[in-house]
Amino acid sequence: MTVMPTSSQTLRYLGGRFWFHSEWMSTRMSETQSIDNLFNLARAEKLLQAGKLEDARMLVERFLAKTPGDLGALYQLGRIELRSQRFAEAAEHFAALAAAVPEDPNYLSGLGETLMYTGRIEQAIPVLLKTLELNPGDNWAKTNLGLAFMKHADYRVAATLLEEVLASHPAYANDVHANLASIYLALGELREAIEHARTAIRMQCSDLAYMEQTLGFLVYANDGDIDEASRHFRRALKLDPTSGEAFFHFASIKKYREPDGEMMEWVEQQLKGDMPSARRAYFHFGLGKIHDDLKQWELAFQHYRRANLVGKRAIDFTGTVILAKRTRKLFTRRFLERHTDLGSETEQPIFILGMPRSGSTLIEQILTSHPQVVTAGEMPVLPRLSEKLCLESAGKNPVFPDCFKNLDRTMADAIASQYLEALGQYGEGAVRIVDKLPGNLFFIGLIDLIFPKAHIIHTVRNPLDTSLSCFFQPFREAPWSYDLSWIGQYYRLNEDMIAHWRSVLPKSRILDVQYETLIEDTASEAKRIIAHCGLEWDDDCLDFHRAKRAVSTASLWQVRQPVYTSSKQRWIHYAPYISELVRALGPCARPYFNDIQAHGGKVAKSFFRLASWNRS
Repeated sequence: MTVMPTSSQTLRYLGGRFWFHSEWMSTRMSETQSIDNLFNLARAEKLLQAGKLEDARMLVERFLAKTPGDLGALYQLGRIELRSQRFAEAAEHFAALAAAVPEDPNYLSGLGETLMYTGRIEQAIPVLLKTLELNPGDNWAKTNLGLAFMKHADYRVAATLLEEVLASHPAYANDVHANLASIYLALGELREAIEHARTAIRMQCSDLAYMEQTLGFLVYANDGDIDEASRHFRRALKLDPTSGEAFFHFASIKKYREPDGEMMEWVEQQLKGDMPSARRAYFHFGLGKIHDDLKQWELAFQHYRRANLVGKRAIDFTGTVILAKRTRKLFTRRFLERHTDLGSETEQPIFILGMPRSGSTLIEQILTSHPQVVTAGEMPVLPRLSEKLCLESAGKNPVFPDCFKNLDRTMADAIASQYLEALGQYGEGAVRIVDKLPGNLFFIGLIDLIFPKAHIIHTVRNPLDTSLSCFFQPFREAPWSYDLSWIGQYYRLNEDMIAHWRSVLPKSRILDVQYETLIEDTASEAKRIIAHCGLEWDDDCLDFHRAKRAVSTASLWQVRQPVYTSSKQRWIHYAPYISELVRALGPCARPYFNDIQAHGGKVAKSFFRLASWNRS
């Protein structure tokens, strides 16, 4: 017998079955309401399960127009919005439901899930924890809690929760395996990640194309097997011909010596159809890379420009400029010297920072080839902890860095302990752990106070090569990278910040590593890097390209190869197309003006005057 849902019951679809929760809602339907109205709500549930979301929404909204505030209908509408990925609208409905019935675990579960998907992780986690306290058997809530901890970069906690779901509810196994593959990749545990990815594919997870793409990435990251990785990328493209990211990875992992006419024609056909702009951008990034390999510089630049135009969205540098000015104003030499007694004694963290695409991944691989070093990758924990503590202080200065004007031991210990706890999930007992988040450049003052014995390495590279390399990569988390003039502005902001840190910290505090010197004399530079980090030399540090460690950045292809110099002076091939970048770089590009002109670029006389500006 099929039980049809009524508005006074909370219905939940879980693992292929309907689950009813027996509490009656506070707002009951009146006895006089029509059977037709109830039937429409039941039809809406069937439409929701069939994926006909707009039809379901229409019926529920019609019901609510006649019965405003009905909790069962609002719950159904929240689930429809959630399935439609209209997370803000879903969050609004679930927040109202949770306010009306605070102890209902279904409402809390929906609210926690929508908070997670709208990026409010700090709010989502306690809501989902409360859900499980009220209903420990809610595996969907436990899954979402695991995903929330994953987004929070608490990967060990996330893995534990999802492994528990696997053990207790096999119906979730396919997509849980898929998420565990991502978690173990983030932890650098590639064998576990590959095993879960293969299991997710075998069990027909909900997004097979994405999982084939992920498995291809994992296989190449593990041992550089181009052939097997390519097979997985091709499978992803066969399953989903609009998978631009799979094509980008497919193009990135090998060097093209001659055109692949069949593949290029196929891609051009895909680009004639409809697809989301982000996927279209990936196709153009991949085509740009292929044409670059073939030394077809003009065609390559056309595709790179198209890729960035598709992905570009308006940005405002005002907030970053203000952050930089406030940081320089607070973290003076006097301020740093006044707080020298607050720091932790640990030497474990190694911070690699600077502009993206300036050599940080190469340095990371050299370091993590040392038996006493592991990496946490680009770990966003320090900025997040700083923001959290600033908000918790709730004083007159709730934003970074002003909230640290009255830094005391309590605050310093809180950041240090929480940061080290997050760092520890990547390598229990490791002597050194690398954090290579480029944005930590703005936090060097705080790093110096909290971890005075930590090791700081700043990457330096030709500004034209650095900027173009950013322009040639799909940096979704760096919107400034989609426009050459924005890249130039951001580069100058970084230069201003490192100049400030050099002026207020002892000369030996930050090790500058010039990328061009590193690839020309790798052995000497590698020994200098290892010594700076207080470690004994190990010959394995020169065999970094053979190491089976996770590389989840845009430099995956490069670090699986021995050191090569083709990336040096790469910008000369694109000299005719970079005038807006040169103008934005200003004084940073001044040493290269004559070379730009010599390689077909145009440097207006006004550029020479602009390059004499003082940096602001």
